[in-house]
Amino acid sequence: MCFRCWRALDREFVEVETAHGRVRIKVSRLDGEIVNFAPEYEDCARIAREKGVALKRVQADALRAYLNRQGLHS
Repeated sequence: MCFRCWRALDREFVEVETAHGRVRIKVSRLDGEIVNFAPEYEDCARIAREKGVALKRVQADALRAYLNRQGLHS
């Protein structure tokens, strides 16, 4: 037998500063613990268009900025 249990995660947005501009990071938590985080696509796509930078570069820089802010990246 297979059982699925769906649970809505608490979410918040955190802004980070990159060389290209500010990007919101969507942070998901379960029981107070961070279980997922991702740069907001629309922010990254807008910046990529405006600055002529690859979307993947903007996303990677946003993730790096978030990890640095959390003390998880050197």
